[in-house]
Amino acid sequence: MITANNFPENEVCLLEVPPLDHPVNSTFDTSSIGKAPLGKKKRTVKVSKNNNDIPDNVVLSEYEKYGFYQHGNCYFFRTNHGPRRGSNFIMEPLFHIVSMNNSKRLYKITNEHGFIQVIELLQKDLISISSFKLRVESLGNFLFEGNDADLCKLKRYLYDNTESCNEIVQLGWQKDGFWAWSNGISSMVFMNADCNGIVRHADKNYYLPSSSAIYNGEDNLFVSERRFKFISGNISFNEYSIRLISVYGDNAIFGLCFYFACLFHDHITRLFGFFPLLNLFGPKGTGKTELAISLLQFFGHQSKGPNITNTTNAALADHVALFSNACCHIDEYKNNMEYEKIEFLKGLWDGTGRTRMNMDKDKKKETTHVDCGIIVSGQEMPTADIALYSRLIFLSFSKVEFSDHEKSSFNELKELEKQGLSHLTHELLQHRSLFIRDFIENYSQASEELSLALKGNIIEDRIFRNWLIILASYRTLKNAIIVPWYYPKLLETAAHLIIRQNAETKKSNEFSIFWDIVEFLTQDGQIREGVDFRVDFVSKLKTDKLTTETLWNPAKHVLFLNHSRVFQLYRVHGQKSKDTILPLKTLEYYLTNSKEYLGRKASVSFKVEENHRVVEDQESMNGRDGRTVKKITRHITTAMAFDYDMLNISILNVVQHETPDSESKEVREDLPF
Repeated sequence: MITANNFPENEVCLLEVPPLDHPVNSTFDTSSIGKAPLGKKKRTVKVSKNNNDIPDNVVLSEYEKYGFYQHGNCYFFRTNHGPRRGSNFIMEPLFHIVSMNNSKRLYKITNEHGFIQVIELLQKDLISISSFKLRVESLGNFLFEGNDADLCKLKRYLYDNTESCNEIVQLGWQKDGFWAWSNGISSMVFMNADCNGIVRHADKNYYLPSSSAIYNGEDNLFVSERRFKFISGNISFNEYSIRLISVYGDNAIFGLCFYFACLFHDHITRLFGFFPLLNLFGPKGTGKTELAISLLQFFGHQSKGPNITNTTNAALADHVALFSNACCHIDEYKNNMEYEKIEFLKGLWDGTGRTRMNMDKDKKKETTHVDCGIIVSGQEMPTADIALYSRLIFLSFSKVEFSDHEKSSFNELKELEKQGLSHLTHELLQHRSLFIRDFIENYSQASEELSLALKGNIIEDRIFRNWLIILASYRTLKNAIIVPWYYPKLLETAAHLIIRQNAETKKSNEFSIFWDIVEFLTQDGQIREGVDFRVDFVSKLKTDKLTTETLWNPAKHVLFLNHSRVFQLYRVHGQKSKDTILPLKTLEYYLTNSKEYLGRKASVSFKVEENHRVVEDQESMNGRDGRTVKKITRHITTAMAFDYDMLNISILNVVQHETPDSESKEVREDLPF
């Protein structure tokens, strides 16, 4: 290698180098010294031992290749008049962070006084001299005095000597087959990230920005990510489970089963396309939020989630997209919150987050994915939209007063959690291959076992599958872990909770809510018997649905609804009470597709109401033959017919149960009511 200090003393050498517009090899061919040029005319550079412009330790081939050298922590750029100082700092390449839209580079920058900083430069910071100066000078005494050509020379050197790595933007499970914490990664063992946030795994480099020294002073950045860290604890999973169950009871068991499923969220959603939400419901002070916080401690020192009522939709979407195969908490659910947020929660069930226009990708539509299990807690049962309620695993809390012993157990549990539980997550992740191999088989077996435990109760399919996910997850792992409960008892308790949730679904669905309002309006006198509805005891009926005359033996009660009027009263009531009601077309669809619906019956007579009073039939002596004539006032219309007994409502004080006579075995339109 030719340097300035190994030339013969007091001699001048002409070094033949490629022309400026020709690529320069990384090594300098010293065999061309003193030889005639071949081919294209070459340049010659005059280098003298006695020229004090170039320090003795400068590698001339590097100088010729890049057009500058570094000395005394400064850069000196080649000019026609000799080297010229272009900066008071030097940069050591660390890593190029690969990204389609957010590529950046890490450098260690040292000034002439020995002051060292690590700088993260976006690609846009390197495309102009002004952007570059702004970034480096913002760090302190770092001054670049070169021009655009000098910056290009520097970039060429830096790019040639920068190793690439991949930034981990979502902590948790990675597609490359390891788990990423903010402070390192877990594979078979935990590997710490270095001070720059770099960790090497399987011959690849990965960048964890939340642990980089660049952001040490930025307390407002990566707040949640920094809490998502590996802590080497020593408590066993069985011991912690015992403590957790002693505080929260059976709810803790199902919370832990939900945690098992969350660790393999990606595999479950790949199989079924959905993942259940865990709902913790109860009054203030019952421990619902504290159970959510306890489950979050498996992923570092996490705090409770945001209040959904006062958090923006964009912030909620970012919150649920932070981690993969972990738990995420949303607090303070309320039924009267914005409908968009209820729809947002419903979308989380099938892994859909927020849809927006990505301005960095040619304004293409982008939908964020939700890759973790969601825990929703609140003091109101989420029945504003029954479609949301059926997407939940519903756990209720009711106890608000606790003994001194219970309070002590709670405080001991919280102190234990401060020591760290993330090592338990690391241990459970070692069973990933077992889970992927055996989950489907255990899912099928758990389905049969749960069906038997339900003892013939008909359960909505979505609720059944939600609970089945967490039960099958535990069943898959139960021989690999030690826990303080037994599977048969778990099935029995789960069946009881499923039946209870399913019953609430029937009471709270849109169909039932409509009939509840009808029942209330009847008791309040706004809906009147004979005017808005009538109930007849019939043994045969023909409607547009029952196209052939249907006979019943014994006869049954049929409710005929003057639906056009009742629908309007339902709408007015919803506006006054500010309850969430269905659009009338949607309501009609639900009613006509219910099992109680018998069809539309033409020419059904109803009484007429004028000035809020029912017009009664009146007798008159004006008959031609002097006989009394009854004047009948009726409104004839098409009515919706329902099986009254199946509706399980009470809108009549007295219902006649006599057997219908021969003339009243069907609705007679020609007879008075």
